[in-house]
Amino acid sequence: MSVTVITEAQRVALNTMNDVSKDMSLGSVLQNTQTQANLGYGSIAEDAASTGSADDVALTKTWTIFTNTSLTEITGFAAGSDGDVIHIFNSKANTVGITIANNDSGSAAANRIIMASSTSRPLGYAQMMSFMYSASFGVWVELLYYPYLGTVTEYADNAAAVTGGLVVGQIYRTGDALKVVHA
Repeated sequence: MSVTVITEAQRVALNTMNDVSKDMSLGSVLQNTQTQANLGYGSIAEDAASTGSADDVALTKTWTIFTNTSLTEITGFAAGSDGDVIHIFNSKANTVGITIANNDSGSAAANRIIMASSTSRPLGYAQMMSFMYSASFGVWVELLYYPYLGTVTEYADNAAAVTGGLVVGQIYRTGDALKVVHA
């Protein structure tokens, strides 16, 4: 893999990933992601095998769509080379989501993920993250986080959101105010 300079047309096409909120079926996500892959952004794989806490996940494609409802945490990605960029998308339609662990010892030191926030982050339904491998740091570094804001559930307050199944970092609303679940 390598870092690619993109044209304006490719940038516009890439931004269409945020527009899938109009129809968040897995088919629409796959079609939209396939369009991006055809523009030179790599190929797509579906990961239905990872379960529980997934250490040193071996990704075979630039884009990976996680569909397994029992995957709960990713601690690292295997075999990175300087400048490699990967994109992961959570299509699991449940409230638990996947946690992307920050610098977790479950993965080999060279396979760990360093999050921009320096803390683990939930990757909820229809959310996507991008990572780049840095040989200088010897880890995967979070590049981008794409929250899904298509339908934001309303809760009275933070406690009600947690009782409703949301986890820290997920978005809810109270009236017309957007809020983030916190501990």
